[in-house]
Amino acid sequence: EKRRKTMVRLAELKDLSRIAEINVYGWRNTYRGIIDDNFLFCELSVEKSIERLKKKINTQNSTSKLYVYEDDKDGIIKGMMRTGMCRDNDKPDSFELMAIYVEKAFERSGVGSKLITHFQKEGKEADIHELCIWVFQENRIARSFYEHHGFKPDGKTQVHEALKAPEMRYVKIV
Repeated sequence: EKRRKTMVRLAELKDLSRIAEINVYGWRNTYRGIIDDNFLFCELSVEKSIERLKKKINTQNSTSKLYVYEDDKDGIIKGMMRTGMCRDNDKPDSFELMAIYVEKAFERSGVGSKLITHFQKEGKEADIHELCIWVFQENRIARSFYEHHGFKPDGKTQVHEALKAPEMRYVKIV
C-alpha cells in the first residue's frame, strides 16, 4: 500500500480507539486545574469517547469532519482534530476548529501546526474566509499556539455550561 504524501487524513473507524485515547488524555493533561477532576477522571473515558466518536464518524459531512495526523514514517497517529461550520449564531459563514489534540509524547514536534495548517487550507478550499476557535480562557498554552498561527480574540466569551469554565473565541481572516 502506497503511503499518502499528506500526514493529515480523514479519520476511519479503525482509528477511533487511538483518537479516543488522544482526546481523553489530552483533556486530562491540558485541563487539569481548569476543569473539575471529577469530570476529567470519572466522567471521561476512552470507552465513552469511542461511542461518541462513532456517531461523529458515521455522519461526517460538511458540518463536521474528524481528522488524524498519521506519521507517514512510523504509522503512528499522533494527533486529531474536528472541523466544521461554525456553531455560533453570529458566525454562520465561518469555519470552526472544534477540537485539536496532540498526544503528549509528540507535543512541540510540529503535529499541531500541521493540523491547524490543514484546517486553514480546508476553510480556504471551501471559500470560507473566517476561521474560529473556542478556547478555555485559562488554557494559556493553547492561546499562545493559536496566536502564533495568527488567530486573535474577537472579544466574545462564554462560560462552558456543563464544565463551568470560561471560554473565549479566537478568529482569523484568511
